[in-house]
Amino acid sequence: MVGILVGNVIFGHLSDRIGRLKALMVALVLILIPGIGQYLSINYAMFAVCRFLIALFDTGSYFQSFVLMTELVGPSKRALVSTIASVIYSCGYILLAVSAYFIRDWNYLLIAIEVPVVLFLSYWWILCESPRWLLSTGNNQKAKECILRIAKVNKVSVPENVFYDEQDESDIEDILTGKEKNTKVDSLIDLIRLPNLRRNAIILFYSSFATCLVYYGFILNTSNIGGNDYINCAVEGSAEIPAYLVAMVLMETRLGRRLTWSGGSLLSGIVSLVILFLPKCGSSAWLRITFPMFGRFFASAVYAVMFTYAVEVFPTTVRSMGVSLCSFIGTVGSVLAPQVLFIRTVWELLPEIIFSVLPITAGLLVLLLPETRGRKLPENLEEGEAFGRIQCRVQDHCCCVNMNTSSRRETYRHSKIETEPG
Repeated sequence: MVGILVGNVIFGHLSDRIGRLKALMVALVLILIPGIGQYLSINYAMFAVCRFLIALFDTGSYFQSFVLMTELVGPSKRALVSTIASVIYSCGYILLAVSAYFIRDWNYLLIAIEVPVVLFLSYWWILCESPRWLLSTGNNQKAKECILRIAKVNKVSVPENVFYDEQDESDIEDILTGKEKNTKVDSLIDLIRLPNLRRNAIILFYSSFATCLVYYGFILNTSNIGGNDYINCAVEGSAEIPAYLVAMVLMETRLGRRLTWSGGSLLSGIVSLVILFLPKCGSSAWLRITFPMFGRFFASAVYAVMFTYAVEVFPTTVRSMGVSLCSFIGTVGSVLAPQVLFIRTVWELLPEIIFSVLPITAGLLVLLLPETRGRKLPENLEEGEAFGRIQCRVQDHCCCVNMNTSSRRETYRHSKIETEPG
C-alpha cells in the first residue's frame, strides 16, 4: 500500500510534465527490475523492497494508461473505455487465481506475472501520445501528427482546416510581434487555488476515501466464507464485472455520471446500515454474508463511475495529477479499512456506522458536482474553473431567452448607446 501511495504522487506529477505515454513506458520499464529482483531475493528485506517498487511502478502504469485511453476517445466512448479497463482489471484478478492454482511454486508464479510486462513494451511503437496533452502544452505539430496517425488507422480523412483555428492565428501573431508564449506548467497549487476546481477536487477526494474504505470493508467482511481459496478469489473477481457493466449502462442514460455515482454511494451506505440490524447467528445468519456482497456490488459500480468522472472534470494540464490524488486518498481509505474493523473492541456497532455515514454523505455531496456526460473535456485551468459554473447559469440563460422582442430590442439599444465613444 505504501508503494501505491508513493506511485500515485510521483507518476501523477510526472505524467503532466513529460506526457502520458512516456510516463507509462517509464513505469513499464522500471517495473521489470524489481520484478526480477523479487525472484532473486536472498532475504525478506530485499523481497519487501522489491514489492514496494513493484506497487509503485504498477500504480503508475495503470493510471497513466487509464488517463491516456480516456483522452484518446470522444465523449460518447469515455464510459465504454473506462468500463473496459475495470472489467480487464477484474479479469486479471481471475487470471491470477487460475495461475496460482496451476503454478504452486511462488517463485515461478512471480516470474509468470512479469512476462506480460515485456509484451507491453511494444506500446511505445503501437500507441501515440495524447493529442489533448500535446495541445495543452503547446506541441501543436506533434498533436497534428498523432491525429493524422489515428485517422489513418481509422481510415478517415481529416480536413486541413481542423489544424488551423483562432488559436493558431494568435500563435502566429505572437511570433510576428516577438511575444513569448506562456509555457507555465500548472501544479497542485494551481488546482486548489481556484474556488470551483477546489470544491470539485475536495468532493472527489472525500468520495474516493469513503468509497475505498467501504469497498475494502465489504471485502474483509466476506473474506472468511470458507471453501477453496482459489475458487473464492476467482469468484470475487468475477462478481465485480456485472457492477461495472451496470455502471456503464447507467452512466450513458439520463441519470448520467452524477446521479449514478450518488445513487451507488447512497445504496452502499444503506446496505451497511441494514447490516447493523441483521442477526449474527441462527437461520438468518447467511444474510450477513449476502448483504456485504450487495454492498460490494454498489461500491464497485461507484468506483468505476468515480474515476471516469475524475478524468472528465479535471483539466488536461493537471488531469493525471488529479486522478492520481484521488487514487492516493482512496488508498489511504483502503489502508484504514482493517483498522476500522478493529474498533469493534470499543463498540460493536461502530464500524458499520462509519461504513454507513461516509458513503451516504459522499453520495449527497456528489450532487453538488456538475454533470460531465457528453461534455467536452476541459483543457486548461480556465476551462476547468468555468466547467461547473456554466451549468449553474443555464437557468439564468433560459430566463434571458424568454424576454419578449421589444425588451430585447430596448436592451440592445441601451447597450449600444453605452458602448459608443463620446
